[in-house]
Amino acid sequence: MKKHTIRRYLFSIALIAVVIVGMAYFLSIWIDNTRAQEVINQPVENTIAEPQKSPVEKETAAENEVKYFNKEVISAGLSMLVQSVERSENDAIIEVRWQLKDWRDWKISKASLEIDGQEYDYAGYDLVEGLFQYRDGSACHLSMNNDVVEKECSPSMIEEAPYRVDRLIFKDVPHDFLQKSVIVKITEMDSFPNESQYCEVLDVETIAKLMQAEFPGIELECFQDPGMSGYRIKQGNSYAEDKAAMTKAGELAIEALQGRIAGIWKFDLSD
Repeated sequence: MKKHTIRRYLFSIALIAVVIVGMAYFLSIWIDNTRAQEVINQPVENTIAEPQKSPVEKETAAENEVKYFNKEVISAGLSMLVQSVERSENDAIIEVRWQLKDWRDWKISKASLEIDGQEYDYAGYDLVEGLFQYRDGSACHLSMNNDVVEKECSPSMIEEAPYRVDRLIFKDVPHDFLQKSVIVKITEMDSFPNESQYCEVLDVETIAKLMQAEFPGIELECFQDPGMSGYRIKQGNSYAEDKAAMTKAGELAIEALQGRIAGIWKFDLSD
């Protein structure tokens, strides 16, 4: 065989090999693209998992659980409405809106909480808001904002029905008490002031005004010290030693300070 024929033969074989390798390469790319397209075109299943809450997050959510109600009971001529119950750390917080009898500084003084038959003591209350009418004929709306009392007064409020909303506090209740039988019972309201509010509640200026017709020019003063609070006719006043004036001032002071309403306002919060 001649040399140029051999070269041509070898060149043809090499060319065929190159063509075969190239076709194999492009075939491989085409197959890969086809497979990728099939994956893209496949319907995507909804496999998004709900985020799992950590034990701390679950505990916080449980602590913030609130049940809302619209339960009303009338006893001793006064209406009381339970609006909500919630758990805050180890405490049960029950929010109630209730009717005020008159201008005195009424507050819920006796209440109890029963959970699956076990009774838990009343630890006190926090004021939320209310419409208050006072002995001097004025009226104001009070509300709490970050432990600060916001007060708005208007003569027109004297025509509205007075009320207050409180958050009653019961300590050391079971963490799952909202899933148990829950009964709250309120049995008494009184108007005797806390020691720090004695003079504010007594309001001797209004008492003196009420006495002016019978004892013109009378002046009273209130003193408030730890362990000892009281009032008196100002020294040097013409009625300072007047027994009738002292008796009348005492009657009005007792009326302001010593109010008590007993009844049974019972609510089943198990629903």
